[in-house]
Amino acid sequence: MKKAMIGFLGVLMAGLILAPSALGWEKGTHAFIAELIKRSGGPKTVEAMYGATVPDVFNYMYTEPGYFYRDFLYDQTHFHAMKVWQEAKEGGEKDAARGFVSHNNAWGADMTAHTRSLTLDPNEGYVITKAKLLNSLLMNDPNYAALVGSVPDMALEICHDIVEAAGDIILKHADPSLGRKLIELARLPRPEAAALLVRAYAADLAEFLQYLSPPETEPPQPAAIDTLTLREWLMGLYAQRLATVTIRRKLAAIRGLFAFLRRCGLVKTNVARLVYTPKAPKR
Repeated sequence: MKKAMIGFLGVLMAGLILAPSALGWEKGTHAFIAELIKRSGGPKTVEAMYGATVPDVFNYMYTEPGYFYRDFLYDQTHFHAMKVWQEAKEGGEKDAARGFVSHNNAWGADMTAHTRSLTLDPNEGYVITKAKLLNSLLMNDPNYAALVGSVPDMALEICHDIVEAAGDIILKHADPSLGRKLIELARLPRPEAAALLVRAYAADLAEFLQYLSPPETEPPQPAAIDTLTLREWLMGLYAQRLATVTIRRKLAAIRGLFAFLRRCGLVKTNVARLVYTPKAPKR
């Protein structure tokens, strides 16, 4: 178990560190949206644009061991984006975080694209609706139908990518310099973005592993970690007089970990969801 947990954290940290500098650009739509959001708030639009492209970098982890953790990283960056905002400091980090959270699939740009459209079918994302329409049109071509007709999921995924790429082409009319901006973003190394992602997504898991394995001890098997263990861990956090928002963030990280372990068949239940969540402070 210890080797597995250390390996998980090692790959997680490596992915968080390397991906933003190697693959920190994706669809121009996210960068365009982030620029519009930031434009009224100050001149540092480039950091917001870069941050908006980062959540998708883990989609390109095709080989082992990164492929094994890709779903976990996708879930964290697309549904728990506020962790990055909470960890970001002032200046460029905050601008990058602003772009990052605009991308998310809980209430951001990806939600309207993939889950709930604001202009087309409200029961699915607008990209999904247009991909289905495109696929139905292409099926009239015998060559296309012969190629992908027996694999409808693959056909829709192909059309999904085409629709997203077409969106970037259309945006050229709104901002002819968008392509140049994306190339500039990809060329510039941003170690601070990697450090921000590590703080947001890996640091809490590393601390939890340290709690489970004091010096000269082995951590328990995943299935042996129960609600009592988690409650004792939470009591230790309260004893440190940590802020409620910090404790909520740490618990969310552990819930994400157990959700991943459950999908992998290593645990039957996400026991972290059975633990009481501290109430958020009133504003």
